[in-house]
Amino acid sequence: MTGFLSEDTIVAPATPPGEAALAIIRLSGKKAFTIAGSVFSGGVRLSEAATHTIHHGFIVVPKTKEKIDEVLVSVFRAPKSYTAEDSVEISCHGGRAVISAIVETLVKAGARPAEPGEFTRRAYLNGRIDLAQAEAVADLISAQSEASRRSSLKQLEGHLSNKVRKLRESLLEVLAEVEANLDFPEEEIEPQRSEQISQTLADVILQVRTLTKSFKEGRVLREGYSVVIAGRPNVGKSSLLNALLEKERAIVTSVPGTTRDTIEEWTVFSGVPVRLVDTAGLRERGGKIEKEGMRRTEEAIQKSDLVLLLLDASQKMNDEDRQLLAKYEGRKRVLLYNKVDLLPQKPSTVESNGTLYISATLGLNLDRLKEKIARMALPSFGTEQVLVTSARHKEALAKGFVYLLRARRGLERSKGLELVAFELRRAKDALGEITGEIITEDILGWIFSKFCIGK
Repeated sequence: MTGFLSEDTIVAPATPPGEAALAIIRLSGKKAFTIAGSVFSGGVRLSEAATHTIHHGFIVVPKTKEKIDEVLVSVFRAPKSYTAEDSVEISCHGGRAVISAIVETLVKAGARPAEPGEFTRRAYLNGRIDLAQAEAVADLISAQSEASRRSSLKQLEGHLSNKVRKLRESLLEVLAEVEANLDFPEEEIEPQRSEQISQTLADVILQVRTLTKSFKEGRVLREGYSVVIAGRPNVGKSSLLNALLEKERAIVTSVPGTTRDTIEEWTVFSGVPVRLVDTAGLRERGGKIEKEGMRRTEEAIQKSDLVLLLLDASQKMNDEDRQLLAKYEGRKRVLLYNKVDLLPQKPSTVESNGTLYISATLGLNLDRLKEKIARMALPSFGTEQVLVTSARHKEALAKGFVYLLRARRGLERSKGLELVAFELRRAKDALGEITGEIITEDILGWIFSKFCIGK
């Protein structure tokens, strides 16, 4: 991509557009100090300033010396900066006109407007971070929950990268042994060493498989845990949605069938992102509109991670309830008895055999329900387990897993070592795609195009 020329000095606001007390404008590149210095009026020459120092002054129009804004300028000398290049960060007032005028002045002085993700891309290309860490920057910025924040920060700190590198190092050891045997076929691998190689490969396969499977939890951090509230009409589905969201999102009436379409809302339970979906009541009878609503309900249930199956505790269980229980017996679900506040005597227990007794209108036992959903969504939340959150990483691991299985089969049969070496190299390269050690320009462009300008 021609926009990412390393010789250019780039500029962009690092803070979102809008009105605010402060904004930050970033400069990075070989001429960062020269360009910033040409528009800065203060008590120091920026080209001579020590790294990690802050200087008060004004941004001015170079020719007329007209003041644009009062600022603080931070100086970062390579390689100890975000991009590992000479960098300047200008803290100015956060008005749109101020930001626009400063950026325009810097561009006229020789800087180029940065493209989306270009600062982070330079950090990657200059070796300060790897590709998985670069992606974690975007994830951390967009994190909507405590679980997402923690996971993104772990990835930024290199937890996933370190694990992947260790796996690649183990593969390199195995590959070296196999290739040595290919070069010197008369020197057979000793039985004890052969067993060690097989065990190393088995350990790598197990760890790759575990990482791949962790995406089931990890994707929740990006997509949210999809929870569908289902049941027959008038059992309190919309009341439960409103109570869990702690706001009036769905219309609630005593008339059965008020909800005709699915209603989806994001929320957070115990730090875990959740997508709550209220649905139309499920029943056999109904007109054309109701049937369409039920079709959408069924579709939402099939796509969901969890079904909250709601029953009316104030009424005896009927045939429709029994049919629903039987129909969704195989799905991951939580059975809820709602409207316990209408019972002459409240249940003696909050939960029995996985069934919760609640009151959506009074909020009874809803905190218990939220905690249960969060635990089901992310069983490993709060542990040190490394989770794969990116579909790109999961696909790379899945490819590597297939190559590793082929390599193991070849070793077990003690023949075709050329093929074994080939599959081991493919597995090593697949893992290298995660950290960016093996990557194409197209993939790089796609990854960084999703970043904001200034990041």
